[in-house]
Order: sequence, then structure tokens, then C-alpha cells
Amino acid sequence: MTSETNTSSMNAAVERRDRNRQEMRETILASARRILFEQGVASLSMRAVARDIGYSPASLYEYFPSKAVLCQSLFFEGANGLSGWMRAVTESFPENARAQDITGAMAKAYRSYALQNRELYLLVFSNPVPDFVPAEGDRRKASDGFDLLTSAILRGAEQGDMHVDNPVSSAIAAWTVVHGFVMLEIVGYLDGRGESADQLFQDVLTQVGRGLGK
Repeated sequence: MTSETNTSSMNAAVERRDRNRQEMRETILASARRILFEQGVASLSMRAVARDIGYSPASLYEYFPSKAVLCQSLFFEGANGLSGWMRAVTESFPENARAQDITGAMAKAYRSYALQNRELYLLVFSNPVPDFVPAEGDRRKASDGFDLLTSAILRGAEQGDMHVDNPVSSAIAAWTVVHGFVMLEIVGYLDGRGESADQLFQDVLTQVGRGLGK
């Protein structure tokens, strides 16, 4: 066997090992997401994940040294997913689109992501895991959506489509309304209000649009 063959075999073995390791990490994260969704944050533990995937708890620590590290990965996934949905909506509009239409679509994407990924969303915004402190870089990732909203509002002001004195404060006001609505919806405070949550949300967006419009 030549040295080139040996090197090729070693490289293939390393790639296979790395691939298996990545697949195992994804299996663990998928289990953690499932536990979050079905049982809530309080039920998430390394032991619960190990039981769910049929492994010993000790074996999981090779991939995630602690529950905090596991939560860090989930936090990043939630923050990155939310900003990703908002970015995808923003980029789907043509260059000459009205900022009012863009910000409305971003708000709907925000709500849709939160409702479809409730536990990840709550992990990002409500700090439900005791003693878990997200890394600063991941916190900044969670604010990417806000930066997109600020840019859209600034664009609206430049187009003459929106009347704003300060794009940042206007973005904070709009974000606060949308975030507040979504949190109320998730915890059930909007149940039994006589109208569907979809209709209520559309009414709220109309009010926000009037506040930003000229």
C-alpha cells in the first residue's frame, strides 16, 4: 500500500468520524427541541435527552459538556432562525417596494416564527433556563432582526413613505408592539377576545402602520 493510499484512507476515516460526530450532535439537538416543544423548558436535561435517544447520559457529555452548552446551541438556533426568517422576507421584495409593505411582512414573519418555534423563541427572549447566560455574540445575533427593521424604517423615511424623527426609536416602538402581542398570544392572554388572533394581529399592524405613515 502506497503512502498516498494510506493518506487517502486516513482522510476518509477522519471525514467519516467528523460526519458521525456531526450527525450525533444533530440527533441530540433534535431531541432537545422535541423535549422543549412537547414538555417545556423545565423538562429539558441531559438525562432527559439521553433517555429520549437511548444513550447513557455520560455519552452525551462528549458532544455537549453541559446543559448550558446545549442551551447555547439552542439559543443560537432560535436567534438565527428568527433573524433568518425576517431577512428572507426582506430580500423577497423588489428594490422599489414600499417600506410599509416590507415592515408589515417582517412583523408577520416574526409572529409566524415565534408560533412555530415557541420554546426556542421563549429561550431567546424570556430567559427561562436558570443560570443560563447566552454568549454575547449570540445575543447580538438575536438583535439582527431589529437591525433589519431599523433599516426598513430608515428606507421608508428616505422614500417619503414614513414619517419618523428617529428610525431607532421608531423601530423600538414597532418591535415592542409586535413582540408584546406575540408574547401575549403565546401565553394565552388573547384567548376568548371575540376575534381571531390573526385578525387582532392585522388590526395591530394597521395601527402601527398608521403611526409610521405620513
